[in-house]
Amino acid sequence: AVNYLNSRDGIAGRPVEYHAEDTESSPPAGARKFRSLVQRNKADFVIGSVHSGVCLASTAIAKELKTIYVPQAMAEEMTGTQGNRYVFRVGSDTYSQAVAGAPWAFKNLGKNWTFIFADYGWGWSHFNEHKKVLEPLGARIANPIAVPLDAKDLLPYLTKVPADTQVLYSIFFGAQSTAYYTQTKSMGLDRKMNRYSVVCTHEAISPKDLGGASEGVYLLEYHPRQLRYKDTPHNKRF
Repeated sequence: AVNYLNSRDGIAGRPVEYHAEDTESSPPAGARKFRSLVQRNKADFVIGSVHSGVCLASTAIAKELKTIYVPQAMAEEMTGTQGNRYVFRVGSDTYSQAVAGAPWAFKNLGKNWTFIFADYGWGWSHFNEHKKVLEPLGARIANPIAVPLDAKDLLPYLTKVPADTQVLYSIFFGAQSTAYYTQTKSMGLDRKMNRYSVVCTHEAISPKDLGGASEGVYLLEYHPRQLRYKDTPHNKRF
């Protein structure tokens, strides 16, 4: 993208310089790297991270340093309660996902909901925004189950899911997402309740790692991304 811009006179006639930092998926590290990009590299604007915890830790620094910030994560708070005039969202957030999907899921999947998620900004934001949408509809929401980010075995947390749950909403990524799908399958929860989530909890996982454990899960998606599915009856209508 930088090469493309610079071959076309940059931005408003100014060449673009690119600097990248690894946030280590750690809010303290990400905040330090944000400050370094601005103060050491003289960044005019910062893009990223995709980790909600890192982004929430960086919004106040963007305000302090008066630097345009374009986070890529989805926690609603970044442009809501923790937003400021320097923070701009270009993608969706947990609020829009809740408003788009929860009414359909409430009507078609069930009225008794349990939320289980990784214990940081992204998971909590999904819970809080869905609760705002679901409770006025009449949904019954169990106590949330927040799983530590370093937990590799989810069984101790999955055993806390109430037996009368009709919709089990999950927010995990990477290895924890693999553990969630495989362990809910091995426990038979997929036969007792509807598993529901957003597509980014699933799409980065290799099918061979899941072994069919996510078969039947409901996922909220933005649009059909892969052309190889263009011949399905649903996609043909578009």
